[in-house]
Amino acid sequence: MVNAEDLRDAHQQQLYRDQSRSEKKDEQEVAHIFALEVAACIQNRTPGMNLERYAHFFVLRSAGQADVATLKKALNVFANLQMVNIETNRTIHTKLDSEIINAIDAFCADGQGRRQLITQGAMYRLTLAFNFFTSAQDTFPEGFKNTANFVFKNVFRTE
Repeated sequence: MVNAEDLRDAHQQQLYRDQSRSEKKDEQEVAHIFALEVAACIQNRTPGMNLERYAHFFVLRSAGQADVATLKKALNVFANLQMVNIETNRTIHTKLDSEIINAIDAFCADGQGRRQLITQGAMYRLTLAFNFFTSAQDTFPEGFKNTANFVFKNVFRTE
């Protein structure tokens, strides 16, 4: 199983911080637009077919080292990094990322292919991640691309 720390590149984050022109660096930290926790959740699953119910579900998979290295490189480019208020990153982003991961888990457990309800805030964060992913799709490993495309298109809904 891949976790967020497997995907973190502290050196790249420090380079980004050093080159940032932010005037409030002491109050900010480097954050990922496409969160590493969400990416790890996606990386650890692959779409499958539940033949008894004829509905999509996810199965757990293990990634090879080459896939993890490629994913790590794709997620730690400057285009996926931003300077964010420490409190925002550690509370609001963490809460939204947890909501997204919980929705993916609920979709998997449901086994019926029903879209999961998320808040507008989580959908906005997901949209930013999707925009980055779409613009950099060629840099992601094939299995991750397939699963991420499935997740973005089929798992979430808002009211």
